Amino acid sequence: MNQKLKKQLRQAGQKVGKPENKRTDKLNAMTKALMEKRRKLWSEGKYTTVEYVEHNKTIKKMIREDLRKHQEEEVEKIRKKNRGLNCLRPQQRKLIITALKDKDGKEERDKE
Repeated sequence: MNQKLKKQLRQAGQKVGKPENKRTDKLNAMTKALMEKRRKLWSEGKYTTVEYVEHNKTIKKMIREDLRKHQEEEVEKIRKKNRGLNCLRPQQRKLIITALKDKDGKEERDKE
């Protein structure tokens, strides 16, 4: 009896599957590829070489740029929905962007 119940539960679980991951990907493919190359260099023991240090610097810069770009996109979405920036706080813990710049370089803080 118990075994039948376990078997049926497993089958039902396989049909349902895993829940979808709702996280958005903040890093682009190029950054991820460089991170993989950095891991490979580390595993080969080349973490004191100039090549590894340069990879590390470029990866840090690219991560900063990617995160900034992701935040700008999120703020733009919220601005288009005509909502406030406080709705981003639960997602991002710390809000870096307080205003977006238009094509001329002027800051836009209003909702349009």
